[in-house]
Amino acid sequence: MNQMKIYSFDWATKKALTVYDGKKVKIIPNSIDEFQVFLADLGEEKAVMLFEFGGGDLFKIMAYRAGHAVMQVPGKRVKEYRDGKGEKKSDEADAKLLYDLFMNENGGSVTGKLGNPGPKMPSPDEKNDAGSAKKRFGNLEIRMPLCAAENTEEEGSAKRVVGNLVRPLPSSSSFYPFRESNASLAELKILFREHEDLKKEMVREKLKRIAFELRFRIAQVNDDRVKKILFHKSASIAAKEKELEQVKKILEKKVRQFPVWDSYLKGIKAVGPVIAAGLISEIGDKHFGSESSLKHYAGMIAKKGNHNFNRYLKMILYQFTEGIIKHRTPGWRELYDGMKKYYQEKHIDWSKGKVNNYAKKFVETRFLLEFWNKSRMRNITREIGNPKTKLFSCAEENKAGSAKGAVGNLSNRVPSRHKNQLEEKP
Repeated sequence: MNQMKIYSFDWATKKALTVYDGKKVKIIPNSIDEFQVFLADLGEEKAVMLFEFGGGDLFKIMAYRAGHAVMQVPGKRVKEYRDGKGEKKSDEADAKLLYDLFMNENGGSVTGKLGNPGPKMPSPDEKNDAGSAKKRFGNLEIRMPLCAAENTEEEGSAKRVVGNLVRPLPSSSSFYPFRESNASLAELKILFREHEDLKKEMVREKLKRIAFELRFRIAQVNDDRVKKILFHKSASIAAKEKELEQVKKILEKKVRQFPVWDSYLKGIKAVGPVIAAGLISEIGDKHFGSESSLKHYAGMIAKKGNHNFNRYLKMILYQFTEGIIKHRTPGWRELYDGMKKYYQEKHIDWSKGKVNNYAKKFVETRFLLEFWNKSRMRNITREIGNPKTKLFSCAEENKAGSAKGAVGNLSNRVPSRHKNQLEEKP
């Protein structure tokens, strides 16, 4: 097998993309067009591309669709590696550390084979062939392991699937392959965030229009030019509403591809496709070592001076709680009412607002953990067209299966495993 070129990327919002190839650092403007030029300059050469989790989803999709092997590593692992080497954080240093970490864990070299062209979406005929553990895209074979054959020890060959690349990979590696399922999650996140950003823009436009009209009404100005400006503002708002509706329709169609929608979220009153898309995409393929780390990520554990949580996920959980209160969702509304009563009786000096906030936060956290356990059992993602594909090992599924807390069994009693949550600040 041929020696493969490796590129590591450090990505940051509103900043340039830092690329390191083992010899020199290159700075690429953070834009789709510039990254397309970078990929085009590689020609027929296929490479391994290293990213951290949580950012640059569009770049990952572009590299993956072009047939490159995309690998992701948790940011926490990079931080540990940086601290161990005593390096200071910077874009250039992180790109080099990412490369160094990958090379150290993979014996200093990478060999393998990549197909060309890159992976294509399966045709309707391929989608019907859900029982197969293998798919062929052009002349590239992507192995999609079933549950019984996922662990490298069980396969015996110590091989893992690395996106578009089949090659030896140590079981101790910190890197995870970017698969078709990861691309689907990234697409869902892009759509969800676009929907939320459009919604915010539309609200701002409406408020600006109201303020503009009110100023001239108070001043008793009756001018045709003012009416013309108001007409254009109204037209702009209408266009954004239409765009928002189109994005929502695409989002609704996309979220149905994820089994956790049919198996769990669809049956909860007050959870629509938008909330479901937010939960699935923002938690997605991230690896949480414990419930506590998941709660920190969702902003459910307040920590003074710590603003490093996912604001989109926190917003979605808030919307869920408002929805179950309004629609009186069976099980969840009873839990909310029970927690209000619990806090009222335990803290008689608390205001109604504080009691309400603590009860909401408890429900939000409970739902977050329920969803996390359900997604681990049901597999939050699947390869498109192959609903039988398992993306978690049997051992992980069995472990997740032992987690309790089905919505049908919710009660007003406080579970023992949530006792420490009761006094946490919302």
